[in-house]
Amino acid sequence: MMLPFMLDQEKPDKQTQLYTEFYKGFLIAVDSLRNIGSKINIRAFDTAASIDTVRNLMTSPDFGVYDIIIAPDDEAQLNAISDFALQHDMNVMNIFAVKSELYKNNKAVMQANIPHSDMYDEAVTALLGSYMDYMPVLLIPNEGKTDKIEFVNKLRSELSSRNLPFTEIHYSGYLKESDLAQLEHDNRYIFVPASGTQTEFSHIIGALKTYRENLLDYNNVRLFGYPEWITFRSDMLENLHTMNSTIYSRFFNDDSSYRSRDFAELYKRWYGSPMMSAIPVQGILGFDTGFYIINAIHRDNNGLNNSHYSYDGIQSGYHFSKPAESEGVINDRLYFINFRPSGVIEKLPL
Repeated sequence: MMLPFMLDQEKPDKQTQLYTEFYKGFLIAVDSLRNIGSKINIRAFDTAASIDTVRNLMTSPDFGVYDIIIAPDDEAQLNAISDFALQHDMNVMNIFAVKSELYKNNKAVMQANIPHSDMYDEAVTALLGSYMDYMPVLLIPNEGKTDKIEFVNKLRSELSSRNLPFTEIHYSGYLKESDLAQLEHDNRYIFVPASGTQTEFSHIIGALKTYRENLLDYNNVRLFGYPEWITFRSDMLENLHTMNSTIYSRFFNDDSSYRSRDFAELYKRWYGSPMMSAIPVQGILGFDTGFYIINAIHRDNNGLNNSHYSYDGIQSGYHFSKPAESEGVINDRLYFINFRPSGVIEKLPL
């Protein structure tokens, strides 16, 4: 594990503490699998956020050959580690540089987050497959934020190529009841906004709730949204449940679930303090990553690149596949998170 633990810092900053929390969660996974039947060796190196330190570490006699290296998010450091791994037939898991495309040209790299374009493709396909009985309604503000217009355009293109019906509603400022007057109350609709921001959500939710309340069957309307919505709390979260909403996301921690609660209590017993508030929660990310890696190596004599093995953890999941014309592999695991009106939250792997 090569991460910037910054051991020379007298007072570690928040980012350093998050990397350390990731490592602590990983160690709990090791302890959980101590009876797996294989010897587990972990070495942790402090990169000190320095490319020179990384290079020195890799040329040191203490640096060996490993099944896998977990690398930092710095581009130069990630490149150096990946080149070294390629030369020595090792794997590199890139968890923290979400937008990196190094996997395309380096077969040693395991990209732990599904790439942006693949995520949109998978989410659109799953949306059309899961809600084929609902007509998509694309909500597009005339002046507001349209940070998800790429997703909406991809959805529109796929609907057109399949000759599937959909409608678009353009609105100014706040979505109004009159903007929805064209919709027939006995049809089923799934609303898809062009923004994942909380501000734009607040601009549409009032009219959508009113429209729903005027229906004879509340099941005739749903809302589809984005990973940013997992941060919603209080009234915003209640609105997601009211609208029977579904969002897609690379990860989700339902902190009310027994798995999440049990791990949070275990982490606090081990280390004397709770995990930091972050998205994703780094302690849980470390645990899920450790659980996947150790099991993958144990199951199939280093089966890290084996597409037959998948793991769905407390917060994250792993299933690696090799995209066409890429040297490395990507984690293609994506989730639908369903917020039911009953208050139940479902996390479904796609």
